[in-house]
Amino acid sequence: MKILILKSNPRKSGFTEYCVELFVRGIRDTGIEPEIIDLTAINLGSCRGCFNCWTATPGKCRQKDDGYQLLHKFLDCNRLVMTSPLYAYSLSNSLKVFMERTLPLLAPGIKLSTTGKDHNNLRYPQRGPEKMSALIVGGLKDPGHYRGAVESLRLYAEGFGIEFCGAMIRPESFFMQFTDTKPKTIKIIETALIKAGRSFASDGKISEEIMHDICLPLAPDLKTFAEYSNIYWEYASHGGDLEEIRKKTRDDIRIMMSEMALSIDPVATKDVRCAIQFIFPDKKMMSYLQIDRGNCIAGLEHRSPDLSISCSSEVWTQIVHRETDPLKALMAGEIVLKGDKSLFRKIGRFFPPASH
Repeated sequence: MKILILKSNPRKSGFTEYCVELFVRGIRDTGIEPEIIDLTAINLGSCRGCFNCWTATPGKCRQKDDGYQLLHKFLDCNRLVMTSPLYAYSLSNSLKVFMERTLPLLAPGIKLSTTGKDHNNLRYPQRGPEKMSALIVGGLKDPGHYRGAVESLRLYAEGFGIEFCGAMIRPESFFMQFTDTKPKTIKIIETALIKAGRSFASDGKISEEIMHDICLPLAPDLKTFAEYSNIYWEYASHGGDLEEIRKKTRDDIRIMMSEMALSIDPVATKDVRCAIQFIFPDKKMMSYLQIDRGNCIAGLEHRSPDLSISCSSEVWTQIVHRETDPLKALMAGEIVLKGDKSLFRKIGRFFPPASH
């Protein structure tokens, strides 16, 4: 069994690279060592559209680069995986260049497929991959953004008579670095990518369940995704250390209050109705959490909160991350309470640590 993986991500420390590594780990679990080619690191020129590979030198491109050897690897493999970041709602340039440079493997003339579509003749119909899958990783959330790239790959496979086993899609890619805020979900995604590698290598297919888990959302909706993304880029647009950017984003009080609302324990709060106002003088910011029988919404300023909590954003960040005991912070004068103080003792039960 020969599996060929074509990587086309120019950034080697990004999330496409990470997802590919997990997929490859799954393949290796089956005892198969795939051949991995980094399309961004080889000498492969764009197709010139001269059609010499159909006329003057049938089956052979006139360009003297790595294309000749790459086409032979394509013809010799049993299964093919194309991986790409989502660029301009499509595939990366290096992968598109490769796809165009496979023109020598086609031949003049038209054949009709079993679905009634017209395709070019295959020059080597008995050679090449029998099955093909793909992995596309992007920062945007809406699945519709990935349809063009997937359809391009599906049509390519159909044109070469390859069974297309579907495309794995990992949206919201840059949210995957926040493992401490979505530990369970990210673990499911990572495990699914490994399972996908195993399944494709051993069975030549990837189940819908695995595909679903790879695509699990990290933000609950587009509105939250947009808000979190904009906060992330407030820090990232200035450049600097990525770990520092990640930490600043994670600890941003706007995200933290939103995540608290999402982490509400419906059992502990099933009989609770109250509003808790938070005041962060250092940020000149207010935020409230309104609990209503197992549900919670976040807002800015509440007209009549049952409890007001005033403290620095740094202190509250430490409390949320379980780095500071809230009662000790209260006794030290770092927190000022007003209203129903009994609610303060219950906050830890109302809003448990992230586990989803």
